[in-house]
Amino acid sequence: MHSSIGEEDRYCLTELEDSYYQFHSESGNLYDLYFKLSYQNDVARLYSGNPNIEVYEIFFEIVHTKKTQVNDVKIVNTLLFAVEEFLHTTPERIVFYITSRDDERNKALFKFYEIWFRKYLRNSNTLMRKLNRVILFNDSVVDYISFFYLDCDFDLNYIDNCLDTVLTEIYPNYRILDMRV
Repeated sequence: MHSSIGEEDRYCLTELEDSYYQFHSESGNLYDLYFKLSYQNDVARLYSGNPNIEVYEIFFEIVHTKKTQVNDVKIVNTLLFAVEEFLHTTPERIVFYITSRDDERNKALFKFYEIWFRKYLRNSNTLMRKLNRVILFNDSVVDYISFFYLDCDFDLNYIDNCLDTVLTEIYPNYRILDMRV
């Protein structure tokens, strides 16, 4: 275990199969969490100049709801703990998530996730870092993307430039902005 977030501050993850987990919250809700190798992994390897890089997307959903819960910090800690542990399993691994919504909540949700991450950083001695990008087409936001990586695996300048190069290839004719929230 690499995180300093203890078991009392997060929920117990059950690995159902490779890179696929579930956990129950105190209110009885059941959550799925899984990592999937990005279909753009070959593009990332080619345009980053790094044949060893692995790029995964994280998916998270409530499978069964027993009770509505508000601001359960253990859920956040569990998600970020899982990302951190997943990053530590293989060097030069990147995990990303995309916030894509059709409504006005898109930016607010993205900022909310950033607040969660900052709290996690304050409460752990993690090597995990995060970079954010906004993808625009005709001045309209298409996607908000966050990339998680380990400080010990990548230099900030390298990963910053690498992400922009790869995203430019994946999103031709789109504008890509660094988003500091």
